[in-house]
Amino acid sequence: MIKQKKSGLLSGLWSFIEINTSNDLDQMNEQTRKSFVIEEIQRMTVFDKTINVENIKLAGQCRHLFSHIDKQYIIYYAHCEQNDLLITTKQMQWFNEEQLQASAISTAMKKVFNTALPQIKLKTSNGKNGTLDKYFKKKNPH
Repeated sequence: MIKQKKSGLLSGLWSFIEINTSNDLDQMNEQTRKSFVIEEIQRMTVFDKTINVENIKLAGQCRHLFSHIDKQYIIYYAHCEQNDLLITTKQMQWFNEEQLQASAISTAMKKVFNTALPQIKLKTSNGKNGTLDKYFKKKNPH
C-alpha cells in the first residue's frame, strides 16, 4: 500500500495503488490494459520485480460515492511468490489482511479490498487453498 500525501482530504492514509485513467482505457483490449497497469505500478513504486502480464487478474469493480466525488474502481491483483523481494519504505508497506483491517485506510479502499478478497484464490504449491497471511512478509519493524 502507498501512503497518501501529507495534505488533502486523505492525507496520511494508506491506499492501494490508484491509476487515474481516461475513458481510453475502456477502449483497450485486456492485454493492452494489463500492460498499462503494470507500467503504471512500476512507475509509481519501488517494486523491483518484473511483473508478468499473465499474473495480473481482474478482481472486480466497485463504486464509491463521497459527497460530490463519484469513483468507479476497476480492481486488479497480482500474486507475489513468498520468496519474492517485497520492498518496504516509509511510503510503501505490505500488509496482511489483519494489518490492513487495523490500518488507517479510507472507506473507498476498504470497499476495494472487500470487493477483491473473494476473487483472490490463492493456491499453495500442492494445489490446496492457502491463506492470505502466507503470501505477505511481516512489516519491517524499523
